[in-house]
Amino acid sequence: MSRVARVVICLGVAAVLATASAQEGYQTAYDSVDVDVIIQDDTLVQSIMKCLVSATDDLCGPENKHVKGLLPEMLATGCAKCTEKQKHSMTKFFGHVARKHTDLYKQFLEKYDPTGELLSKIKTTA
Repeated sequence: MSRVARVVICLGVAAVLATASAQEGYQTAYDSVDVDVIIQDDTLVQSIMKCLVSATDDLCGPENKHVKGLLPEMLATGCAKCTEKQKHSMTKFFGHVARKHTDLYKQFLEKYDPTGELLSKIKTTA
């Protein structure tokens, strides 16, 4: 798979997490995106995480910038507006980051979940 295709897939996952529709939940149009493809590309994972932990949006594309803005709500509510697929993808993505990119994961937790309680609230049945 080409780098361009991977970036497009990444943008799709970002859009899933970023686009709210009414008050019911986040857009499901990209639920078919395979998070496994994203986590296989370390450069892509690092790019996403660097955006999320950055103090500014300079490192972010539009989709990741939007996700970055929604993350506090998503974590605070246990991803209440997320579909099961979105929760599963988010859990899998951050689990991968915790195992393979520990420094970026620590930065993420310091910024969004310093007590370590919020991310664990995102449960899946998948």
